[in-house]
Amino acid sequence: MHADAGMNLDQLKVAITVHGSEWKDMLNDTIYMEKYGSKNPNTELLNQLNQAGVDIIMCGQTAAYRKVSKSDSNTNVKFALSAMTALLQYQNNGYRFIKF
Repeated sequence: MHADAGMNLDQLKVAITVHGSEWKDMLNDTIYMEKYGSKNPNTELLNQLNQAGVDIIMCGQTAAYRKVSKSDSNTNVKFALSAMTALLQYQNNGYRFIKF
């Protein structure tokens, strides 16, 4: 939206922290296929977000509870100890939290 409105991409730095039931959206196609019988419909979106410079962070507590490893996830997904840890670290680095 911002890029389409003419904002320079260098002015945008976005991070997404994923936790709770969204864990399955972060799976790689192989693991998603094993669990749900199709490729992950979010793979292209994750790839595009990564190309746009977005940090995609998986909550480590969610991953541990759901038994999801880094190798199970899309290669563009980073892992944090917890969502709360990631949120605090990014906010300490000047990011603003937007809850929706």
